[in-house]
Parts: sequence; structure tokens; C-alpha cells
Amino acid sequence: KNDWGDSRAGFDAITGKVEITCDPDEVDWVPPMMSDIIFVGDHIATRDDSSAIVHFADMSTWVMKPNTEIFIETPPEQETKIGLVLGRLWNNTKKLLFEGTMEIETTQAVAGIKGTTLEMETDGTTTTLKVIAGKVEFSSKATHESVLVNSGEQVSADANGLSEVIPFDTAAEIESWTPFVNDPAVLQVTEGVEYQPEDTYSSAPAIDSANKPGFLRKLRDKLFGKICAGIFPGLAAVVFTFTARRKNHHD
Repeated sequence: KNDWGDSRAGFDAITGKVEITCDPDEVDWVPPMMSDIIFVGDHIATRDDSSAIVHFADMSTWVMKPNTEIFIETPPEQETKIGLVLGRLWNNTKKLLFEGTMEIETTQAVAGIKGTTLEMETDGTTTTLKVIAGKVEFSSKATHESVLVNSGEQVSADANGLSEVIPFDTAAEIESWTPFVNDPAVLQVTEGVEYQPEDTYSSAPAIDSANKPGFLRKLRDKLFGKICAGIFPGLAAVVFTFTARRKNHHD
């Protein structure tokens, strides 16, 4: 069960096999719907040849390449923090609800974002940050050393600390992401940030009538919205087993 509430994040695109769970160690992964609520603490994963685009209430956009897993760490009334477990993540932050920073955290490092376009990737042992536009403060968890990374620069972190900051080809990097978005505007470079009051945002984009949930779905969300969807197959198995045992007992 997830008690942390609606993260005010939502799906803009789901391509191929994308799955979500509130607890990857205890609960089954299930495919989400575009209209699903993403709760704080939820994990989202893309599988082989799959991708997803997730937005937040402040209109920041996150593109997930294949074999990427993220999780939502903070509720919407706090500064946004995303955990990158594995894979490659594109972030474009245009507006923030708070005059602070947004963070992406991995096992090795933390990146503080403020009006930035960037890519971050990790294989579980090394995290690499590439700044397409803007500036990002990148901190090593192992040594607590920090460095300011500028547009067109990249740096990595591992168990030994930070690597040297070196340049990279931003145009080639942007091009590598184009197969994973339907609208090239998603990859439009942003530098600088506009702060907006929280009440200027809605929690989700408009959903066309064909994808709107029906009465039963709305009732389920209202009654059980904070229960991780992956729990239901397990509950069904328990009910089935219990029913079968009772039947055998009476026989």
C-alpha cells in the first residue's frame, strides 16, 4: 500500500512494454494506463525496445529510454526528486513550483537541476551526467565532492568519486533521443527557469474521451487509489486458493 499520495505526475506517452509498481521487491509490476495516477514512491520501468514520457505539474518533462527505471521520491508540495535506478533519462525543466532545485539521484551521485536540459544515465555502478543546456551541480555520494557542469560538458561518478569534466557533442546526443519521442518539441533545449505558483498547474493533462476511465474505474480509484495495482493479482491468487481449499474441505 502506498500512503504518500498523488505525485501530480502523469504519462505523456507509453511505447512498448512499460510497467509500474509501488514496491519492486514485494509487488508485481503491471502495465499502466495513460490516465493512471502516479503515486509518490512508485517505480516506473521501460523494457526492451520501449520508452515512456512522464510530465510533472511544473511542466518538467522526463523521457525514459529502453531498460530504464525511475522512482518518484517526493510529494508535489516539496521540491521534486527523482530516483534513477538504472538506464538513461532525459530531463527538460522549464518551470518550477519552488525557488529551489529539482534533483535526480542515483546510487553514486545527485544532480541539482535548475532550468536545465540534460541526460543522466547509470548502470548501477557508474553515473554519467551530460548537460545539453544550462548548469547542473553534480555531487558524488562517495566523496561528497561537487562540481558545476556547464552546457556541452559531461562528468561521471563511481565508488571512487568524480571523473574529469570533459566536452561532448550535444547535437549528436539530442539526435540519439529523437526515435523515442513523437514530437521533437519535447527535446527542445531549455536554459533558464520560470517560477510559478503551485495553483497554476493541474495534476494531469487533458485526456480524450476514448481514454477516460469509466464509472467502475473511477470508483476503484476513489476507494483504492492508494493501493498499488500490482497487489491485485496477488489478492486474486489468495482468494482463489482460499476458495479452492474451502471447496476441497466440504467435499
